[in-house]
Amino acid sequence: MIEMRTLFGQERGFRFINRFRFSAGFWLPFIGTQDLSDVVFGLCGGMCYAALDYFHAGLPVPLDAEGPPPGTLLYRYLWTRQLHSLSRPTVLLRLFCRMLRSDDRLHRQTIKRELPALRRHIERGEPVVLLPVRARGLSDPTANHQVVAVGYEEEPATGEVSLPLYDPNHPGSEPRITIKRTPSPERPALEQSTGERLRGFFILRYRPRTRDLPLGGA
Repeated sequence: MIEMRTLFGQERGFRFINRFRFSAGFWLPFIGTQDLSDVVFGLCGGMCYAALDYFHAGLPVPLDAEGPPPGTLLYRYLWTRQLHSLSRPTVLLRLFCRMLRSDDRLHRQTIKRELPALRRHIERGEPVVLLPVRARGLSDPTANHQVVAVGYEEEPATGEVSLPLYDPNHPGSEPRITIKRTPSPERPALEQSTGERLRGFFILRYRPRTRDLPLGGA
């Protein structure tokens, strides 16, 4: 068994789940004020980037068990890093192209292009932000996700690879992505241990931002 781990342990991830609410409504012409207080959304990219920012700064993440309320420094920081995670024009283009590809083609591309690059990062001790592709077609791009790969394990006899993750949807646990080089009818080519659909993934470029980090949830 080939096994490599970075220093990013589960204590480096946020304690709260990736689930946020808007705090106010907004006004639309001919429609009126719309109440968004019941709208729930995620900031998975912002949480991944922010957790890595604290990691590279040598600081612990805020220990709040509940997500930060709108308007707080941490909430605004997560929003900013969420936008940064998707700000490069090529990110959405790469995502949409992969959503339109067949499962087999996306599987091959993940193994040929993404796995070798991911392994090089892990060998250097660098956690890697991944964008798992879950949706097929363009009907629901928000069904896709962002996670941090914190290690790399490979079984030489079978070539099967397992990637331990920090997943903002599963705080306090360590989900895994498993990649089979030769899929079978019994098991999909790619799967996540928490059961979400997984068709492939690609690496997102991450640049540390270690200044002005919020030191609490306020």
